[in-house]
Amino acid sequence: MHWQPDKYQPLRESLQRGDVDPDVTEELEHHLTMQVEQLVAAGMPRADAEAEARRRFGDLVRYRAETGAVERGTTAHSRRREWFTVAWQEIRRAVRSLGRARAFSISAVTTLSIGIGATAAIFAILDHVVLRPLPYPAADRLVRIYHPVPKVGPNERWNISEKEFFHFGATARRLDAIGVYSTDRLAIVSEGRAQPVNAAVVTASMFGLLGGRPVLGRLLTPSDNEPKAAPVAVLSASFWRRQYGGAASVIGARIRVEGGDATVVGVVGAETALPDWQADLWVPITVDPNAPARNNHVYWALARIARGATLESARAELREMVAGYPERFPAAYNREFLTRTGFTTTLVPWKDDVVGDSGGVLWILFGSVAVVLLIASFNVGNLFVVRHQLTAREGAIRAALGAERRHLVWHHLTESALICGGAAVLGLALAKGGLVLLLAALAGQTTQSGGPAVPRLAEIGLGVGGVAFALGLGLVAALVFGVGGLISAPPADQVLRQGGRSLAGSRREARVRAGLVVAQITFAVVLLAAAGLMLRTFSNLRSVEPGFDPSGVMVADVALPYGSYHDYGKTDAFFRRLVDQVRELPGVRNAAVGSDIPIDAGDGCSTFEYPDRTPTVDVTCIQNAVVGPGYFTTLGISVRGRDLAWSDLDEKTGGALVSDALARRLWPGAEALGRGVNGPNDRKNPPYRVVGVTQGLRWRGLDRGPIELAFFPLEPIPKTGLWSPLNRAVLVAKLTAGASFEAAVRRLAHGIDPEVAVANFRPMDQVVANSLIRVRVMMTLLLLASAAAVFLRVVGLYGVIAYLVNRRTREIGIRLALGASIGSVRRQVVGESLRLAVFGVVLGVLGGLALTRSLAAVLFGVAPGDPLTLAVAAGTLLLVAAAASLLPAHRATRIDPTEALRAD
Repeated sequence: MHWQPDKYQPLRESLQRGDVDPDVTEELEHHLTMQVEQLVAAGMPRADAEAEARRRFGDLVRYRAETGAVERGTTAHSRRREWFTVAWQEIRRAVRSLGRARAFSISAVTTLSIGIGATAAIFAILDHVVLRPLPYPAADRLVRIYHPVPKVGPNERWNISEKEFFHFGATARRLDAIGVYSTDRLAIVSEGRAQPVNAAVVTASMFGLLGGRPVLGRLLTPSDNEPKAAPVAVLSASFWRRQYGGAASVIGARIRVEGGDATVVGVVGAETALPDWQADLWVPITVDPNAPARNNHVYWALARIARGATLESARAELREMVAGYPERFPAAYNREFLTRTGFTTTLVPWKDDVVGDSGGVLWILFGSVAVVLLIASFNVGNLFVVRHQLTAREGAIRAALGAERRHLVWHHLTESALICGGAAVLGLALAKGGLVLLLAALAGQTTQSGGPAVPRLAEIGLGVGGVAFALGLGLVAALVFGVGGLISAPPADQVLRQGGRSLAGSRREARVRAGLVVAQITFAVVLLAAAGLMLRTFSNLRSVEPGFDPSGVMVADVALPYGSYHDYGKTDAFFRRLVDQVRELPGVRNAAVGSDIPIDAGDGCSTFEYPDRTPTVDVTCIQNAVVGPGYFTTLGISVRGRDLAWSDLDEKTGGALVSDALARRLWPGAEALGRGVNGPNDRKNPPYRVVGVTQGLRWRGLDRGPIELAFFPLEPIPKTGLWSPLNRAVLVAKLTAGASFEAAVRRLAHGIDPEVAVANFRPMDQVVANSLIRVRVMMTLLLLASAAAVFLRVVGLYGVIAYLVNRRTREIGIRLALGASIGSVRRQVVGESLRLAVFGVVLGVLGGLALTRSLAAVLFGVAPGDPLTLAVAAGTLLLVAAAASLLPAHRATRIDPTEALRAD
């Protein structure tokens, strides 16, 4: 006899298609038979009566089909209604049951939502940055072209030259398109004053590679890239609406760009953009197919692999072409140059180039938050095991009264679905809020290369993928906890025989709980060790001496229009006047200009000759910068010798400075001051003489040692033009506290020339901080993940120990009644916690030794398996375990032995 009607019958029947045709046929046949009998009773022969009855009744087959369809529809509707009624009743029952266990429900939902929210947030970033293709046509075939030069530097690689753009485009059969581009902040004149705008300087072929479509007018054509072409410009849709109100009359308008007039020929859609560079202006780059080949690799190149070709076949083709350069372009690429530099070529998928090392970092972060989710899941799993043990007697009684096991399974799955569904919804809210805060914090942060702290930052959002991921986690958790808890539950007959008293001490239950606790501690140790390594890395980088003093230094970008400043005299005169006026401002102690600043410098290098270097030393390519007088003094760079002076430019003495790393390389054990430096293949003209040596200067990042570097004056010695006039410079100024700077400098610059743009004011301290942004972001997220893991571990361990103490009330009461001391009871409770913790810590240390190796690429000054970091992580978790057990241990000693002996 069932304890209640089988209300689950509709759920089973709804999964099966009932056969109603026999019932319909029987009903129709009955009506037909009655008609025949009436005709026979009226005196008609039976055969004639049957024929007449069928004629009067009509198409029996059609009636049967129509009636059957109506019957099946009605039955299906009834079953669906019954199904939803039963499901709603079960949901209400589960809600009431969970409502009575509010502590369990709140703990489970909160704990699991933290894990789901953190994992969903990082997955959203990973999905948009790493997993999704770039938003361009045939994005999987887009590649960057580079020239590795391993003998110049292990990771050194150059872009392509102007001649190569035409050579590859005309000759490479495995490339069906190639374009070159650069990014810049160009000055446009609006309302009589210059303002900088983000610009993409491109060949017309770039629009085809990016899938550009004009919103208005046309895009660039190959003729726009010719040397004598009339200057034209294409506006972005956002800039067009912002600056010109979306007026169609902008086509054909003349705008002042870089000291010259350009005609607006089109507006390109917002979907056309370079990764991490939102260009307001697209202007043509000038390339000349008839120009002689030059060993000057300044063009960023993007290409698309032809259909049917592979990445490796395209690489092989370009390498073969480059190997033939000494025969094809002997003046620019002789065989000695290729041998001396290791000059070759390679293709890198554009997505890999854009993502860079951020992909590995994001996978590490995703693994870290996945560990948090696992710890949260173990916690909730432990709660479900405890709950199923507590409700085992109720389930056993229901089973004894006739409830089938599927009834109990449905009930437990409903409870699990409500808990995990609520956790998924709350986790989505946490993920959304966390993403908003994280993206807001990263929005203004840039790396030393000028890009955002996280690639493709503008594309990141929770999106459908993030929502589906979180809900999927909730669904999987519901199935695991619902079914897993039932599997761990003891048989009903055992529960009834033992009255539920011995279940607390069952070996199976103890093993399940202990295994979950140990797993949590293991993962927590690994995560805490990873966070500790990143914290030490950040601390080590912060303690690195940069070789200059950033405090009180403000920097700004100054853009002189190319059309007006095309010779050294004009650029030098402007900068001398500007620097002199800036130095006169209140609160300004010193000022200077340079092509780059420490930490924020680019990666390019140039070839030079050193006529009096040690014969055995071969230096092919070194990084260099152009600086004005007072540059080293303003930045507080330690110099042995002297800084440059304006008299060096006036008298054209050709003074230069070198880094101590370059001095040691060129003249080991000898004095560098007074030594000579010439341009490539230039031994006829006087050399530049070294007047100073910088000491310990970090030029390309705090994580890179002092590099081989040379500094040259604003104006070269006559007939030795090693560099172009400095149209793009960085103004550096040493300020006293509270000095007003930005508005005053803009006013001074525009007073000298209203078409000069001054922008991007930033303190040098911020430049240094931005160089650590990726390490800081990774460290912060790992620390947050570790804090969440430790918190969940405290909550989980406390819950398990408190549960054990509660279930062992009778045993503890008996021990106290027999004379056991309070201290011994406390030591036993804490000892049980620490035994589990020690086992988990040992496994965690072993796991940390293996898994933290994935951090090797981002660590600085600390090894992946650092013993001190692992020891601190292990010790922290042991202290956490001890602390989590103190309150339950204290409660255990307050048990009244009399009440414990009376308890069932």
